[in-house]
Amino acid sequence: MILISQEPGRKKYRFIRELGYQTLVRTGKKDENSSTTKIYSSYEYASIGTRAQKKTDAPVVVSNSLAVRKFWAQQFGGDAWIPSEITATAPSHGLVQKVFLLGSDMLNPKLWKILSEKPRTVMGT
Repeated sequence: MILISQEPGRKKYRFIRELGYQTLVRTGKKDENSSTTKIYSSYEYASIGTRAQKKTDAPVVVSNSLAVRKFWAQQFGGDAWIPSEITATAPSHGLVQKVFLLGSDMLNPKLWKILSEKPRTVMGT
């Protein structure tokens, strides 16, 4: 089971449910050359390229854990893109993305029924 903002590939999944919408919110300074700590996922860090990585003297935090990146930005500051909470209606501002709950084709249909009927209760949101 994963939460995703877009369906991966063209395959039609058996277990998929739209949960709502979220936006990406930028924390910290928008200046790429500032000395503010840069906070990235592994994918984001690899995407900026080695030239850009060497260009700045700012400290860098790289983590695939959204919780770690969010905690670091809140506790110590830094420049990061953090997703907002999932909402039922699309916000009128920012980079709006749909959020889906995606289950493996091998998932037990009874479990999917429980998860898809009350996903917010099961996931604690």
